[in-house]
Amino acid sequence: MLPCPDVLSLVLSNRDYKKCFFHEKITAVTGCEERQEMESKSPKARVLIVDDEPGNITILREILKSRYTVLAATTGQNAVSLAASNPPPDLILLDIKMPKMDGYDVLKRLKTSQRTRNIKIVFVTAKRTIDDKMTAYQHGIEDYITKPIDRDFVLQIVERLTKKRSDSIV
Repeated sequence: MLPCPDVLSLVLSNRDYKKCFFHEKITAVTGCEERQEMESKSPKARVLIVDDEPGNITILREILKSRYTVLAATTGQNAVSLAASNPPPDLILLDIKMPKMDGYDVLKRLKTSQRTRNIKIVFVTAKRTIDDKMTAYQHGIEDYITKPIDRDFVLQIVERLTKKRSDSIV
């Protein structure tokens, strides 16, 4: 592997560190191969995007792909299958309005299954009224994003919800 050109050297607690902005890693310079190896083995959180419009999936994938492992489904049935996979996604970004099996149907199936009930779910939808949001929260979602989406808002929500997952693993 070639050295990364985007490296900043730091001194913290009398140890040398370098930060690679491209790879978003901090590694110790002196005797730190073990630390670097540990960081490289920590898996990215898995995010499943579910929307019947491929363009919406593309937008969300572009926002998330550098920080997360992104999976996608264009139907509710495929979403349920992917959610039950091994390993399951850590978070699902789920559209409400889809043909055949809408977001509420998917949510109900996921929450009633032992295997998928603990997966965090965020609705991503054009439904904007307070009644829509209250109904969604009453059904057990973690958060609610309205379309058109805001990149920074999406990243903040996904980071917050996947951080809870990584904190509970440690």
